[in-house]
Amino acid sequence: MNNQGMPQPGYYPPPPGFNNQPIYPNYQPQPQPMYPYPGQAPPAPEFNPPPAYNPDYPPVTHAPGPVVTQIRPVTFGPDSVRLICPHCSADISTRVEIEASTKTHIFAMILCLLGLCLCVPCAYCGDCFAAVNHYCPCCNARLGSHEP
Repeated sequence: MNNQGMPQPGYYPPPPGFNNQPIYPNYQPQPQPMYPYPGQAPPAPEFNPPPAYNPDYPPVTHAPGPVVTQIRPVTFGPDSVRLICPHCSADISTRVEIEASTKTHIFAMILCLLGLCLCVPCAYCGDCFAAVNHYCPCCNARLGSHEP
């Protein structure tokens, strides 16, 4: 009420017979957690600082565990193979080169003995008796070969 005996706007007196005594007299309300408004970040959690540096204690060192490296065998075929070069450790696709093998020369000799000397160049043009060598394109190391 203001000094003229008029109630303030928004104030309503309690209804007759209203008991203003609390129902639970020993109850202490707990403070409600503050939730941020939409668009605000939640409050930062509290944490304890780390212990102070003590130069008397030696630093903790852990011995490194054993390193296990598994090498899986690579089977080379007539096509390029993707692998890690064991010489330069580069991730590569092998460069393939086809060469005449011992089988190619034996097949050409058999053709000559049979009198089919004109067919000998076919033994060297076809890939059926040729050896396929795989090389690293970075360091040019020979990685393996395939013979049919």
